[in-house]
Amino acid sequence: MKKLGNISELTYAVFDLQIASVLLQPYFGALGLMLANCCTMSIRIAYALCYVHMRFRGLGFLTAALPRINVVLSMLVMSACTWYTSTAGFVFHFAAGMLSLAGICLSLGTWERETVTHLRSLKNKIE
Repeated sequence: MKKLGNISELTYAVFDLQIASVLLQPYFGALGLMLANCCTMSIRIAYALCYVHMRFRGLGFLTAALPRINVVLSMLVMSACTWYTSTAGFVFHFAAGMLSLAGICLSLGTWERETVTHLRSLKNKIE
C-alpha cells in the first residue's frame, strides 16, 4: 500500500503542476494556482475515500463521524451572520465573529458533549 501512496503523491504533484502551469495560471494568475490546488485536494480526498473504502470495507462509519444536524445548522447560521456583517465596520464585524465563535462553541458543548469528552479521554491516553 505504501507503493500505491507514493505513486498517488507523484500523480498529485504532476497533476497540480500541469493544471497550474499549463491551464489555469496563464489565464487566472495567482487565482489559477489556488484553483489548481483545489483540484488537487479534491483528487486527494477522493483517493482517501477510496483507500478507506478498501481498507474498512465500506464508508458507513463516516456518517457516525459527522456532527449532528443541529451543530451543522448552527455553524451555517453563524457563518451567514459573519458573512453578512463583513460589509459593516471592523468593530461590528469583529464582535459578530466573536459571538459566532461563542455560539459554535456553545452548540458543540451542548449537542456534541460526549464527542468532546471522548476526544479528551483519547488525548489523555496519548499523554
